[in-house]
Amino acid sequence: NDDKRYINRSRDNDLKQGMSLLQSMLYHSQEITTHYWLTPFLYFIHKHAQTVRGSVEEVERYYGFLCHLDNQLLGEVTSDPLVVRTRAFMNEPWRTAAALQFEAVLPCDYGVDFAHYWFYKLDFVLWHEQHRDHDAWGNFRFTAKNSVEHISPQNPQTTDTNKVTSAWLNRFGNLALVSRSINSEYSNLPYNEKRQRFLNKRALEKRPDSLKMDLIYSNDEWGDARAAEHQAAMQAAMQRHYQRRFAVE
Repeated sequence: NDDKRYINRSRDNDLKQGMSLLQSMLYHSQEITTHYWLTPFLYFIHKHAQTVRGSVEEVERYYGFLCHLDNQLLGEVTSDPLVVRTRAFMNEPWRTAAALQFEAVLPCDYGVDFAHYWFYKLDFVLWHEQHRDHDAWGNFRFTAKNSVEHISPQNPQTTDTNKVTSAWLNRFGNLALVSRSINSEYSNLPYNEKRQRFLNKRALEKRPDSLKMDLIYSNDEWGDARAAEHQAAMQAAMQRHYQRRFAVE
């Protein structure tokens, strides 16, 4: 109708904040040349633009579809190219994957070879599920991160009593995604010192850099048992998110 209408990306309620965070997560976690999720997302908005106007239901529908698209498009186990799968979601927007990657990926010990997407994705999942339960999570923002950090370092100091064995060193429970400068700063510091630096930065900025790390550094001690507990909890949170139904009729 030649009128100007916009999706409000303000953060004055959970739906709008979630919508903004999810787009930010996808932006940071994907290669700049492969933001194929934008095409089915914009096409979905276009198809529904005349049926839902400027209401809570509008944001809920678009946010729900983007959650679904992220889960099923980027989480699918398939040999089909991403661009081909993207086209399939334009034809059938609420299609579901036969198998999902996270169930096979997260238990592995890939170390620094873990795809950065899984760390970004997990932080969004944690925010979506638990942000009301944690101080300062409401202020969380996604920022550019490009380095996988070992919570218990690869070459720990002899005085560090909070460390994991080789069995847990490179597993998801002992890893986090940080900026390269933070990785260099933390280096092989003992757990307690890393923890204090993280908490100091959190207090100064009034938000955590990483929700995964915020949960890790809520522990006074660290080792195989804590890493295993953390990994199991993260996998369970991811499982719940993939099982949610996001369709809005």
